[in-house]
Amino acid sequence: MIVTTFDTAVAPCSDLTRAAGDDPAGSGTAFCTFLLLDYRSPWGRDAAGDAVRDLLAPAAGAAVHAARALRAFAIRPVQGRRGAIPIPARAGTVGHDARLMDLATLPDEPAVTAIASETLVGNPADGVLIAVCTNARRDRCCAVRGRPVATALHAEFGDRVTEISHLGGHRYAATMLVLPTGYSYGFLDPVIARDVVLAALDGLVHPANVRGRADLPPAAQAADAFWRRQIGPAGVDAVRIENVRTDGDETLVTATVQGGPGRLHLHRVPGPEIPVTACGGKPISTGRWAVERAG
Repeated sequence: MIVTTFDTAVAPCSDLTRAAGDDPAGSGTAFCTFLLLDYRSPWGRDAAGDAVRDLLAPAAGAAVHAARALRAFAIRPVQGRRGAIPIPARAGTVGHDARLMDLATLPDEPAVTAIASETLVGNPADGVLIAVCTNARRDRCCAVRGRPVATALHAEFGDRVTEISHLGGHRYAATMLVLPTGYSYGFLDPVIARDVVLAALDGLVHPANVRGRADLPPAAQAADAFWRRQIGPAGVDAVRIENVRTDGDETLVTATVQGGPGRLHLHRVPGPEIPVTACGGKPISTGRWAVERAG
Protein backbone atom coordinates (compact mmCIF):
# COMPACT_ATOMS: atom_id res chain seq x y z
CA MET A 1 0.00 0.00 0.00
CA ILE A 2 1.27 3.47 -0.88
CA VAL A 3 1.28 5.90 2.04
CA THR A 4 0.64 9.46 0.96
CA THR A 5 1.58 12.67 2.70
CA PHE A 6 -1.20 14.61 4.44
CA ASP A 7 -1.18 17.98 2.67
CA THR A 8 -2.57 20.76 4.87
CA ALA A 9 -1.63 23.98 6.59
CA VAL A 10 0.30 23.57 9.80
CA ALA A 11 -2.08 22.99 12.72
CA PRO A 12 -1.92 21.29 16.13
CA CYS A 13 -1.05 17.59 16.02
CA SER A 14 -4.39 16.49 17.50
CA ASP A 15 -6.34 18.39 14.84
CA LEU A 16 -4.26 16.97 12.00
CA THR A 17 -4.39 13.43 13.36
CA ARG A 18 -8.18 13.56 13.64
CA ALA A 19 -8.47 15.03 10.12
CA ALA A 20 -6.29 12.21 8.78
CA GLY A 21 -8.84 9.67 10.00
CA ASP A 22 -6.55 8.08 12.56
CA ASP A 23 -8.37 5.69 14.91
CA PRO A 24 -7.01 5.71 18.48
CA ALA A 25 -8.05 2.08 19.10
CA GLY A 26 -4.92 0.05 19.76
CA SER A 27 -2.82 3.01 20.91
CA GLY A 28 -3.25 2.70 24.68
CA THR A 29 -0.34 3.32 27.04
CA ALA A 30 1.43 0.07 27.94
CA PHE A 31 1.94 -1.00 31.57
CA CYS A 32 0.72 -3.62 34.03
CA THR A 33 1.36 -1.83 37.34
CA PHE A 34 1.48 1.87 38.12
CA LEU A 35 2.74 4.36 40.68
CA LEU A 36 1.15 7.81 41.10
CA LEU A 37 3.21 10.59 42.68
CA ASP A 38 1.75 13.95 43.74
CA TYR A 39 4.16 16.43 42.17
CA ARG A 40 3.44 20.14 42.62
CA SER A 41 6.62 21.57 41.07
CA PRO A 42 6.22 22.97 37.54
CA TRP A 43 5.87 20.11 35.08
CA GLY A 44 8.55 19.84 32.44
CA ARG A 45 8.66 17.61 29.38
CA ASP A 46 9.26 14.52 31.54
CA ALA A 47 7.13 15.34 34.58
CA ALA A 48 6.93 11.70 35.67
CA GLY A 49 10.70 11.32 35.55
CA ASP A 50 11.14 14.55 37.48
CA ALA A 51 8.69 13.34 40.14
CA VAL A 52 10.56 10.06 40.55
CA ARG A 53 13.90 11.88 40.80
CA ASP A 54 12.72 14.57 43.23
CA LEU A 55 10.43 12.53 45.48
CA LEU A 56 11.96 9.05 45.72
CA ALA A 57 15.28 7.90 47.11
CA PRO A 58 17.85 7.15 44.36
CA ALA A 59 17.62 3.38 44.86
CA ALA A 60 13.81 3.50 44.63
CA GLY A 61 14.00 5.67 41.54
CA ALA A 62 16.41 3.23 39.91
CA ALA A 63 14.01 0.40 40.71
CA VAL A 64 11.17 2.29 39.00
CA HIS A 65 13.22 2.74 35.84
CA ALA A 66 14.34 -0.90 35.87
CA ALA A 67 10.81 -2.33 36.18
CA ARG A 68 9.59 -2.91 32.65
CA ALA A 69 5.89 -3.37 33.42
CA LEU A 70 5.69 -0.56 36.00
CA ARG A 71 4.78 2.95 34.88
CA ALA A 72 5.21 5.98 37.14
CA PHE A 73 3.07 9.08 36.60
CA ALA A 74 3.03 12.53 38.12
CA ILE A 75 -0.39 13.72 39.26
CA ARG A 76 -1.67 17.00 40.69
CA PRO A 77 -5.02 18.53 41.67
CA VAL A 78 -7.11 20.12 38.93
CA GLN A 79 -7.86 23.17 41.10
CA GLY A 80 -6.09 24.88 43.99
CA ARG A 81 -2.72 23.23 43.62
CA ARG A 82 -1.02 25.40 46.22
CA GLY A 83 -3.64 25.02 48.92
CA ALA A 84 -4.84 21.48 48.23
CA ILE A 85 -3.88 18.82 50.74
CA PRO A 86 -1.21 16.35 49.57
CA ILE A 87 -2.42 13.34 47.65
CA PRO A 88 -0.96 10.11 49.01
CA ALA A 89 1.24 8.06 46.73
CA ARG A 90 -0.90 5.45 45.01
CA ALA A 91 -0.11 2.21 43.27
CA GLY A 92 -2.09 -0.46 41.54
CA THR A 93 -2.60 -3.12 38.93
CA VAL A 94 -4.74 -2.94 35.80
CA GLY A 95 -6.93 -5.35 33.86
CA HIS A 96 -9.15 -8.07 35.26
CA ASP A 97 -7.48 -7.92 38.68
CA ALA A 98 -7.52 -4.12 38.83
CA ARG A 99 -6.57 -2.64 42.19
CA LEU A 100 -5.86 0.90 43.42
CA MET A 101 -4.10 1.34 46.76
CA ASP A 102 -3.18 4.34 48.89
CA LEU A 103 0.39 3.97 50.17
CA ALA A 104 1.24 5.03 53.71
CA THR A 105 4.57 6.52 52.62
CA LEU A 106 6.56 7.13 49.47
CA PRO A 107 7.84 3.72 48.36
CA ASP A 108 11.42 2.66 48.98
CA GLU A 109 13.31 0.22 46.77
CA PRO A 110 11.71 -2.97 48.21
CA ALA A 111 8.26 -1.40 47.96
CA VAL A 112 8.83 -0.45 44.31
CA THR A 113 9.94 -4.00 43.57
CA ALA A 114 6.82 -5.32 45.30
CA ILE A 115 4.56 -2.99 43.29
CA ALA A 116 6.22 -4.07 40.05
CA SER A 117 5.54 -7.71 40.95
CA GLU A 118 1.88 -6.85 41.67
CA THR A 119 2.33 -7.33 45.41
CA LEU A 120 0.52 -4.30 46.82
CA VAL A 121 0.65 -3.24 50.44
CA GLY A 122 -1.61 -0.36 51.44
CA ASN A 123 -5.19 0.68 51.94
CA PRO A 124 -7.66 0.13 49.10
CA ALA A 125 -8.56 3.48 47.53
CA ASP A 126 -12.18 4.47 47.18
CA GLY A 127 -13.67 3.95 43.73
CA VAL A 128 -12.00 4.96 40.49
CA LEU A 129 -9.55 7.69 39.57
CA ILE A 130 -10.03 9.74 36.41
CA ALA A 131 -6.73 11.15 35.15
CA VAL A 132 -6.61 13.69 32.31
CA CYS A 133 -3.28 14.52 30.67
CA THR A 134 -2.40 18.21 30.91
CA ASN A 135 1.38 17.91 30.41
CA ALA A 136 1.71 21.04 28.27
CA ARG A 137 5.52 21.01 28.18
CA ARG A 138 5.34 17.60 26.50
CA ASP A 139 2.85 18.82 23.91
CA ARG A 140 0.67 21.91 23.74
CA CYS A 141 -2.39 19.88 22.72
CA CYS A 142 -2.40 18.27 26.16
CA ALA A 143 -3.08 21.67 27.70
CA VAL A 144 -5.30 23.17 25.00
CA ARG A 145 -7.48 20.05 24.74
CA GLY A 146 -6.86 18.39 28.10
CA ARG A 147 -7.29 21.27 30.51
CA PRO A 148 -10.94 22.06 29.54
CA VAL A 149 -11.83 18.38 29.92
CA ALA A 150 -10.16 18.15 33.34
CA THR A 151 -11.85 21.35 34.52
CA ALA A 152 -15.32 20.30 33.36
CA LEU A 153 -15.03 16.84 34.90
CA HIS A 154 -13.67 18.18 38.19
CA ALA A 155 -16.58 20.60 38.46
CA GLU A 156 -19.00 17.65 38.42
CA PHE A 157 -17.06 14.77 39.92
CA GLY A 158 -14.69 16.51 42.31
CA ASP A 159 -11.29 15.27 43.40
CA ARG A 160 -11.65 11.80 41.91
CA VAL A 161 -10.58 13.71 38.77
CA THR A 162 -6.90 14.60 38.64
CA GLU A 163 -4.34 15.92 36.18
CA ILE A 164 -1.71 13.43 35.05
CA SER A 165 1.58 13.55 33.20
CA HIS A 166 2.15 12.33 29.66
CA LEU A 167 0.08 9.27 28.74
CA GLY A 168 1.62 8.74 25.32
CA GLY A 169 -0.19 9.56 22.10
CA HIS A 170 -0.58 13.30 22.64
CA ARG A 171 -1.77 13.50 19.05
CA TYR A 172 -5.03 12.04 20.42
CA ALA A 173 -5.55 14.88 22.92
CA ALA A 174 -7.52 15.22 25.01
CA THR A 175 -6.35 11.92 26.49
CA MET A 176 -7.60 10.32 29.69
CA LEU A 177 -6.77 7.28 31.81
CA VAL A 178 -9.27 5.44 34.00
CA LEU A 179 -7.67 3.72 36.98
CA PRO A 180 -7.40 1.10 38.15
CA THR A 181 -8.82 -0.68 35.09
CA GLY A 182 -6.15 0.90 32.87
CA TYR A 183 -8.37 1.94 29.97
CA SER A 184 -7.20 5.04 28.15
CA TYR A 185 -9.20 7.29 25.84
CA GLY A 186 -8.46 9.86 23.15
CA PHE A 187 -10.00 12.67 21.11
CA LEU A 188 -12.12 13.57 24.13
CA ASP A 189 -14.27 16.62 24.70
CA PRO A 190 -16.12 17.33 27.96
CA VAL A 191 -19.34 15.67 26.75
CA ILE A 192 -17.78 12.36 25.67
CA ALA A 193 -15.48 12.36 28.70
CA ARG A 194 -18.48 12.73 31.00
CA ASP A 195 -20.11 9.65 29.47
CA VAL A 196 -16.89 7.68 30.02
CA VAL A 197 -16.71 8.78 33.67
CA LEU A 198 -20.36 7.97 34.40
CA ALA A 199 -19.82 4.47 33.01
CA ALA A 200 -16.60 4.03 35.01
CA LEU A 201 -18.40 5.02 38.22
CA ASP A 202 -20.84 2.17 37.52
CA GLY A 203 -17.94 -0.24 36.99
CA LEU A 204 -18.31 -0.24 33.21
CA VAL A 205 -15.95 0.35 30.30
CA HIS A 206 -17.40 2.87 27.85
CA PRO A 207 -16.45 2.12 24.23
CA ALA A 208 -16.50 5.72 22.93
CA ASN A 209 -13.03 6.85 21.80
CA VAL A 210 -11.34 4.04 23.68
CA ARG A 211 -7.62 3.61 22.96
CA GLY A 212 -7.07 0.38 24.84
CA ARG A 213 -6.34 -1.32 28.11
CA ALA A 214 -2.79 -0.87 29.36
CA ASP A 215 -1.91 -4.55 29.84
CA LEU A 216 -2.91 -5.60 26.31
CA PRO A 217 -0.74 -5.44 23.16
CA PRO A 218 -1.92 -3.09 20.37
CA ALA A 219 -3.80 -5.65 18.26
CA ALA A 220 -5.59 -6.98 21.34
CA GLN A 221 -6.48 -3.43 22.38
CA ALA A 222 -7.98 -2.86 18.93
CA ALA A 223 -9.92 -6.13 19.07
CA ASP A 224 -11.19 -5.31 22.56
CA ALA A 225 -12.33 -1.91 21.29
CA PHE A 226 -14.10 -3.54 18.30
CA TRP A 227 -16.10 -5.89 20.51
CA ARG A 228 -16.91 -3.17 23.04
CA ARG A 229 -18.28 -0.91 20.31
CA GLN A 230 -20.68 -3.73 19.48
CA ILE A 231 -21.85 -4.51 23.01
CA GLY A 232 -21.82 -0.99 24.50
CA PRO A 233 -20.81 -0.08 28.06
CA ALA A 234 -19.97 -3.28 29.92
CA GLY A 235 -17.72 -4.59 32.67
CA VAL A 236 -14.05 -5.35 32.18
CA ASP A 237 -14.81 -9.07 32.19
CA ALA A 238 -17.29 -8.74 29.31
CA VAL A 239 -14.29 -9.12 26.98
CA ARG A 240 -11.52 -11.43 28.11
CA ILE A 241 -8.62 -11.71 25.64
CA GLU A 242 -7.37 -15.30 25.51
CA ASN A 243 -4.66 -15.35 22.83
CA VAL A 244 -2.89 -13.11 20.31
CA ARG A 245 -1.04 -14.67 17.37
CA THR A 246 0.64 -12.77 14.54
CA ASP A 247 1.41 -14.34 11.17
CA GLY A 248 2.95 -11.91 8.72
CA ASP A 249 0.75 -8.82 8.44
CA GLU A 250 -2.27 -10.46 10.05
CA THR A 251 -3.00 -10.92 13.75
CA LEU A 252 -5.55 -13.35 15.15
CA VAL A 253 -7.10 -12.37 18.47
CA THR A 254 -9.27 -14.87 20.32
CA ALA A 255 -11.38 -13.96 23.33
CA THR A 256 -14.38 -14.76 25.44
CA VAL A 257 -16.98 -12.09 24.68
CA GLN A 258 -19.97 -11.97 27.01
CA GLY A 259 -19.50 -15.64 27.78
CA GLY A 260 -19.14 -16.79 24.16
CA PRO A 261 -16.18 -17.32 21.80
CA GLY A 262 -14.80 -14.42 19.78
CA ARG A 263 -12.24 -14.47 16.95
CA LEU A 264 -10.97 -11.50 14.98
CA HIS A 265 -8.39 -11.34 12.20
CA LEU A 266 -6.87 -7.85 12.09
CA HIS A 267 -4.13 -6.01 10.26
CA ARG A 268 -2.71 -2.53 10.52
CA VAL A 269 -3.66 -0.18 7.67
CA PRO A 270 -1.31 2.80 7.32
CA GLY A 271 -2.83 6.22 6.81
CA PRO A 272 -1.47 9.56 5.62
CA GLU A 273 1.83 10.77 7.05
CA ILE A 274 1.75 14.14 8.79
CA PRO A 275 5.19 15.65 8.18
CA VAL A 276 4.91 18.75 10.36
CA THR A 277 2.56 20.13 13.00
CA ALA A 278 2.32 23.31 15.04
CA CYS A 279 3.39 21.22 18.05
CA GLY A 280 6.75 20.33 16.53
CA GLY A 281 8.30 16.91 16.96
CA LYS A 282 8.77 14.05 14.53
CA PRO A 283 6.50 13.31 11.56
CA ILE A 284 3.38 11.38 12.58
CA SER A 285 2.44 8.09 10.93
CA THR A 286 -1.31 7.61 11.12
CA GLY A 287 -3.40 4.50 10.55
CA ARG A 288 -5.95 2.13 12.00
CA TRP A 289 -6.48 -1.51 12.85
CA ALA A 290 -8.83 -3.09 10.33
CA VAL A 291 -10.85 -6.24 10.94
CA GLU A 292 -10.28 -8.66 8.05
CA ARG A 293 -12.86 -11.13 9.24
CA ALA A 294 -14.55 -12.35 12.38
CA GLY A 295 -14.69 -16.00 13.27
